[in-house]
Amino acid sequence: MRKYRIMQTVFLYSCISCMTMHASAEPLVELKKIPKYDYKEREEDTTEPISEWLGIPQHYQNSVSDSTGRLTVKTDADVIFSDVSGVDVVKVTPHPLDQEFIDLVTEIFFPDAAIYDKRATWKSTKQELQELINELEGYIAEGNYDPYGSGKSTDGEFCYNIEEDLERCKLEYTIAPDDRQLIEKKPSLFTDWEVIYTSDGLEKRLCPEFDGIVQMPDGEIYDYALRSYESIPLDIIIRKREGEEEKVSRWDEDLETIPPADFTMEEAQIVAEEKISEMGLDNMKLTRGTFAKLVTSVEGSEMWEVSNHGYLLHYTGNVDGIPITYAGNIGAWPEDIMDTSLHGWDYEELEFAVTQDGIHHMRLKNYYDVGEILFHNVNMLPFDEIISIFNTEMVDAYTPYIEQFEELEFDVDTITFGYTRIYQPYVTEEEGILVPAWDFFGEKIAYPEIETYPYTSNYVTPVKSLLTINAIDGSVIDRSLGY
Repeated sequence: MRKYRIMQTVFLYSCISCMTMHASAEPLVELKKIPKYDYKEREEDTTEPISEWLGIPQHYQNSVSDSTGRLTVKTDADVIFSDVSGVDVVKVTPHPLDQEFIDLVTEIFFPDAAIYDKRATWKSTKQELQELINELEGYIAEGNYDPYGSGKSTDGEFCYNIEEDLERCKLEYTIAPDDRQLIEKKPSLFTDWEVIYTSDGLEKRLCPEFDGIVQMPDGEIYDYALRSYESIPLDIIIRKREGEEEKVSRWDEDLETIPPADFTMEEAQIVAEEKISEMGLDNMKLTRGTFAKLVTSVEGSEMWEVSNHGYLLHYTGNVDGIPITYAGNIGAWPEDIMDTSLHGWDYEELEFAVTQDGIHHMRLKNYYDVGEILFHNVNMLPFDEIISIFNTEMVDAYTPYIEQFEELEFDVDTITFGYTRIYQPYVTEEEGILVPAWDFFGEKIAYPEIETYPYTSNYVTPVKSLLTINAIDGSVIDRSLGY
């Protein structure tokens, strides 16, 4: 019997058939209803810690199985929580990526640096576009509507729409530069024109992005990106280059390499938290930190090589002593991917990669502005009731798929109490609330029924929650959706 051991990387309500690729089962849950917030407050404030009135242990052990005995959920977990006396439900809104904040971040990370507009090197020039316009008009004059051999779709239409492409070229010509060159530019949004496809056709708009190349006084080069979209109203990415050329790379946790004795995670924290304080984000606290490696693509091959080491630090907001749980999800997938009226709202994220030479990578996404208290000192379910909900949900959700496995086991090693942001889709996507929730982290061990069971353990991460339960009413929060 072949044993597959992978960390849980897919949230409970991501259907197992997505992993098997050949199964076509029903979703694990019905479409979620729009949540209504009607939480009950406790009758009076108290100094009694939640560990006492909710019966929260420091460690919890339990094991449950389905009726076949092939599906098992084992819990042997430390319980992580802030032993406060009460919990509020708090309103949050996305912090705006305005020019004042952009200028602040730029001055903090890149004082006295020369910053160039990377996008200026991507654009087609007027001459290049005119040559393409002439070429396309020549094909149309000849009656050749498929000059590149793209063929036709099942409805009989050409896959390549030459007339639409001609229209795009003419529109881009009106905003194209005379030549392509790297020019200095102040980091800002909505200062550069672009052509996009919309439901109403092609249109020209001011671009909600900035892509810059930063030349530091000491010769180091950084890439500096700003984004502001509906689902990601604030996104700032800073990444140091390994050499002069931009390469595809990523930071991965490295649990095998022994960290250097002369550079500790505490030293890396000091470097990162100095910048956090300067940005005015003092409520952001470290929730996860690990030694990590920078893996970089090797040009001309599919290989990756380790090009640096450092510490990967994840920060989340902390409100009244309660951290927002870091669970590694985006939190804004649409429930119906065909519904373009819902743009969602990604979770808050602050990540640093710090090497011995300093900050190598920083990403700040969707920072929350904490607002008014909506419900004060809310009632919450006892811990044993939360555990009962977790066991029931896990067994009920995966039992229909047990025929695909000889055995399927979930090993829970950490249970975390913290805040989670939820919002009301179709009602308001510009604000949300922080609710207390329980997250269950652990490992999934699958013994497939079929020896060639096609899933992979690539990009394994130990921070994806197996299940998130609202601590107030016991409802399941789908972290992929954000509610």
